[in-house]
Amino acid sequence: MKKIDDLMTISNGRLYTEKDHVKADTSGCVLCHACCLGIDGMVELNPYDVFQLRNATNLTFEALNHQHVTTIPDGKLMIPHLKTIGSDERCTFLNVDNRCDVHGFRPSTCRLFPLGRVYTDMPNDFKYFLQIGACVKPILKLIPVDKWIAIDDYEENKKFILSWYQIVKALKFRLKFEHDTQTANKLSQYFLTTFFSIDPGAEETFYDAYYRQLPEAKKTLGIL
Repeated sequence: MKKIDDLMTISNGRLYTEKDHVKADTSGCVLCHACCLGIDGMVELNPYDVFQLRNATNLTFEALNHQHVTTIPDGKLMIPHLKTIGSDERCTFLNVDNRCDVHGFRPSTCRLFPLGRVYTDMPNDFKYFLQIGACVKPILKLIPVDKWIAIDDYEENKKFILSWYQIVKALKFRLKFEHDTQTANKLSQYFLTTFFSIDPGAEETFYDAYYRQLPEAKKTLGIL
């Protein structure tokens, strides 16, 4: 989660909306997988990312957490990230042909690259920025941001991402003042099992299921 003050060191200083054109189009990544290496601890996952990976692999969150996902502490809160292997810190979904086994279901961080998000708290919103020099391709072409991201139900996904940002921010603040280690661990575990194992009903989307359980989860976690 980048803040605006951090951007000048990693971007061209511009912020983009989903309808803006940005030089991010690689025109395909033929024979290139550079952005799938050296990513240890860098690809944070949200519940929708994990839901997509579960659909791609037919694995439960618990099984994913053994094979492809690892939880990393952020303060007292454990946050899922993509797991890496080997000295080159390669993504575990990178196959023997150096192609992504879950490309159609890839996490939002991967989908955005070489873009990133920056959050604004007033109002609750985010914009996009271009990471300068992050992609090794020599020429990147102009493309509308939303076309580059190419995610279904863009507006619904954006609404969820903003909600999730606020949940994580509020819980990290809540745990900052929780001095009982057992309670902090219990809340962090509840956070993981509740949000990263969402199982929509037959007539529900992921988003329906997320918002259905959100009030009870916030009450249990002690956040607004």
